[in-house]
Amino acid sequence: MPVAGAGELPAILLGGWAVEATMVAPVLNDWPGPVTVVSLDEELLLGCDSVSAVADALARRYPGPGLWLGWSMGAQVAMAVAQQHPDQVRALVTLAGFPCFVQTADWPFGMEPALFRQFVSDFADNPARAWQRFLRLQIRGDGQESAARAALTPWLHRGSLLGPEALHKGLTWLAHTDQRKLWREVGIPALHLFGERDPVVSARMAEMVLPPTARAAVISGMAHWPCLGSLDRVRTELTDFVATLPGGAV
Repeated sequence: MPVAGAGELPAILLGGWAVEATMVAPVLNDWPGPVTVVSLDEELLLGCDSVSAVADALARRYPGPGLWLGWSMGAQVAMAVAQQHPDQVRALVTLAGFPCFVQTADWPFGMEPALFRQFVSDFADNPARAWQRFLRLQIRGDGQESAARAALTPWLHRGSLLGPEALHKGLTWLAHTDQRKLWREVGIPALHLFGERDPVVSARMAEMVLPPTARAAVISGMAHWPCLGSLDRVRTELTDFVATLPGGAV
């Protein structure tokens, strides 16, 4: 990925809830600077009491400055790092992310509350089975769904990154974390990418009001997990975005 203006810009990639961050690491293949891949694992979830606390822990671990890229729940963590430690974030990318996961009266883009409650109940009843169902949901609707299903198989065999306690804690954060004000006001250059066919995070989130420093784009054919053909489209968006950063390489 030749990225004009990136130089040796470090990239910190944050994974989503209950899955290894290496699932999404190919979006940064050939990144010209060092890449650090961070999973939201049990140590982080059980050792912190909020998304903001996870952001503080990671900011201490990776002082930057760099490009922070968060996938799914990792997007909320990346946004919190940008808010709490802006000097450590050169630029910000969210991938299939969300400021608020569950729908409310004034937020029509989230998951319907009844569906989310069923989601929580399924994990309480049988975490392993619910996690497999959740992972399969991430490729539903993908423009190359049959091939995506084969690509997903090794990850299904690996099992959940989290035990029941950490799974439940992450679900609580999904239910209650609301970053809408932050997404509207963050002053750091930001790119928000959404999957056109994402069954987990609605592509309509691209319609949200953003500050002048941010823009949103919808990746055609992409479901929740960026894989196969959608990877090239994500990389193209990243290349174009980083080329516009003020001040050139860091």
